[in-house]
Parts: sequence; structure tokens; C-alpha cells
Amino acid sequence: MLYDTMKEWAMAGTLISVEDVNVSLGGRRVLDTIRFRLMRGEHTAVQGRNGSGKSTLMRLLRGEIFPDDGGGRIFWHTPEGPDASPMSGRGMVALASPAMLELYVRQGWNLSGEELILSGRSEGPLLYSEPEPGEREEARELARTVGVEHLLAQGVATLSQGQLCLLFLARACITRPPVLLLDEFSNGLDARSRARMLELLEVVGRTSTLVIATHRNDSLPLCLHRAIRLDKGRILSDGPCLRPAAKRALAPSIPEIRICPQPLADAEPLVRIRNATVYVDRVPVLREIDWSLHHGEQWILSGPNGAGKSTLLRLIAGEEYPAAGGAITRILPRHGGEVADRETLGRAISLVSDRQQAAYGYDLSGEELVLSGFDNSVGVYREYSRAERATATGWLERLGAASLAERSLRSLSTGQLRILFLARAMVRNPEILLLDEPFSGLDSTARAGMMALLENLIATGVHLVLVTHHADDVPRLMTHVACMEQGRIVAAGPRTAR
Repeated sequence: MLYDTMKEWAMAGTLISVEDVNVSLGGRRVLDTIRFRLMRGEHTAVQGRNGSGKSTLMRLLRGEIFPDDGGGRIFWHTPEGPDASPMSGRGMVALASPAMLELYVRQGWNLSGEELILSGRSEGPLLYSEPEPGEREEARELARTVGVEHLLAQGVATLSQGQLCLLFLARACITRPPVLLLDEFSNGLDARSRARMLELLEVVGRTSTLVIATHRNDSLPLCLHRAIRLDKGRILSDGPCLRPAAKRALAPSIPEIRICPQPLADAEPLVRIRNATVYVDRVPVLREIDWSLHHGEQWILSGPNGAGKSTLLRLIAGEEYPAAGGAITRILPRHGGEVADRETLGRAISLVSDRQQAAYGYDLSGEELVLSGFDNSVGVYREYSRAERATATGWLERLGAASLAERSLRSLSTGQLRILFLARAMVRNPEILLLDEPFSGLDSTARAGMMALLENLIATGVHLVLVTHHADDVPRLMTHVACMEQGRIVAAGPRTAR
């Protein structure tokens, strides 16, 4: 039907209708006979286990992927009437997702925070014309609301995962879209940032219809009232959303701990950092870091978004370097003592992070991704031995990911990829495992499996350094905490229960 006026269209109920749609990726059916109608103001949660098809559904609603030939139809209900063109979808629907963030990290685009927000007004990922003064003011107002006004002049390459998530939310809201899709949008956010985001979504929900996919109930705004559950690409159920608790406490990121004075250790530390300042794009991200990891210690890095936690992990891994006047030494017994060369360092210390996952642009199979861990390479460049393949298979089985071995990476969810990257890290049998938000994107079953595995690794002698903003993502056997603020370690010592 046609609408005579914009007001008449705004009062109409249907925004998107999906009619028996099938979607295949990498030769595999990902969405199966999806029938779905989104009504104006019908804020919806999309739930389901890793690999159930949530992210693919989001991309379908945005018009980024298409139904299979003969596999159903999707319509966006515009002021001119129902339209099957994906361009209509992109005009009506905004999306914030890990895949979009990964694109910016992988391409290394040199944008400021303000330019990133304003790029939401264009059809492409970049800012292609000079914004009007009113548009700049609108971007600043959104940034103030989300709490990232101080990031407007910073380059995106210097920002943390959590800071980028907040900027991407502002980017998605800049056009006040009729439909706003958020796919695991709270990954990497500290407690205060999550609370500010939820407050913003309550406001945005007055003018935009929200569709949110997340595995964490504390990331759902109170305005949601519908929940769709997917399983193996099919809609398993469609009904009322169980509302999260009405009151949200601004709990610290890692509660139930207190910092005690660090005892003197007689043994030579495995890692020692002295007076290390690290610059990223000429911006000091770490400042005068003094820290050491001794045998038997398992460290949590805590602190707000932008504190420098991820950069500290990259420094330990050898991906960043101290400026003049600082130093880092690594003495790892299983790898011959002091380790300085990149090849040995890559075998001795493994890092798993969102940024690493984002930078990996090759479309390999799951098994090939894991095998690339032997050379710490981005891509596969040689034939692997029978023993190496057996090791990779063993880790896939141990992580419950054997079914992903032949799958294309592009057909996998964020959580499935995170499990594969852990397997990739472990094939080298590292002495130190660095984990940056390892539970991001994992469903409850996968989180429980990851927790059991990490506790087993600790028991077998692997040393962990772990970044997380969620207290329930801390393994029981973690022994120490370092609290960071503005690039500095402000407190460090043994972890004890209150």
C-alpha cells in the first residue's frame, strides 16, 4: 500500500516483513524458513546459542545479505509502500555489530571519533563529505550522552574495544533510524559504560524500534517486550521477553576482591616490565608501567574502558614496545630462558583478543585457522605435519568445536570464532596465555565450558593474564589483580575474597 503522508507512514504498524526466507553462507543453510514481522515500537530481543543464526538475521534485516534464490522474500515498509530492494533496508535500518567494528580495525582507517560517528550518515563506512555545523553538534550531543565526548578528537586506532563500541552506538543513532539493530553491542564495556548505554537505549527506543541480540541479560534495556529464540537457523519460539531486573546497580567491574600489598618474590619473574611507556599513533596509552609476573601467579587486569589493559597484553606478547627509558624482559624456562626473538616469543606467549580476531581477514576453514597458530601467521602458507593436524584436532575436540573444522570462517558467529582462536593459541603449548575478554559473544553453555577449560589450564601450569569486565567471568584459581586507570597501574597484588 502507499502512504499519502509521512505522518500516515509513521502511524502504520509494519516496518519489516520476512516471508519464509532461507539464507545460505559458505554452502551451508544458516537461516531456514524464517517468518517474521517487525512492528513499530515492538522492541525485540533475538536469543539463541552460538551459531543459531542471530547475526545472520540481523544482516538480513539490514539488507546486507539476501535470501537464497527461491528462498522467500523480505520487504521494508517505506513511506512509498513495501519495497524488496536492499537499499530501502539500508535507508531504514542502522546496525552496530562486532563485524562492523572488525572492518574498521582490519582496514586501519585513520578516522577520529567524531568522524566515525558522522560516517553513520553516509551509505558507506567512511565520511565522504564535509558535515554541516548542525550535524557536528548532533554528533557531539550523542557523544556527551554516551560519555565519549573526550574521544571525539582521538584516532580510532588508539581506542579500546569498549570505547569503540560506544562510538559505534552513537554512529548507529546519528540518523534516528526507524529500526536500530544491535548485535552483541556490549562486548568489552565496563559496568558504568553498560549502564550509560542502557539509559541511551531507553531514550532511543522512543523513536526507533530496537532489535537486540545478546547472550547477557544485563545488556537488555527495560523497554524490550518481545523475544525471538533461534535454534539451528529456525525460529524456535516467539513471545514475551523476560524483563531484566528493574533496578540496575553500578557494580564495579570486578567485585568481591581487595588488593593486598604485593609480597616480595625471591624467584626471577617470568615477565618483568620496568618504567614502560607505550605510544600508539603518538598517543601515550601506557604510562610508566612497573609490573611482574612470577611463577604460579594468575593475573586479572581490571579497570574502566580505555585504561590500557589491552595494550598491556600486547606489550607482554611483543606486539607493542616500550618507549626509550622503559624495558621488558621475559624469562621462560620451557623455552630456554630469556626470550627476545619474535619466533620463540610467538610460541611461548599466546594472545587471544577481539582486535586479533578483527584483524584476521582471511576466509579459511576452522581447522586452517587453528593450524595457523603453529606459525602465529595470518593465513596458511605451508603443509602441516600429521602430528600438527592431530594436535589441532585434539584442541578442537577439547573445546567442543570439532564440528567447526570444515566450516568457513565467514559462516561462523562471533562466539564460535572466539573458541577457534583459543584453540589456535593453544596448539603452541604456551607458557603464558593472554586473554582479552575471552567470554565475549559466548552463550551460557560455551561460557561454562570455557571456564572449566581455563581452570584446567591453570592447574596444568599455564599462566593466565586475563582482562574482563564481568565478575562472573573470573576463574576461581586467579590469584592476583592489577587495577588500571588512564594507562597506569594504580594498585596490584594478591586477590582475596571479602
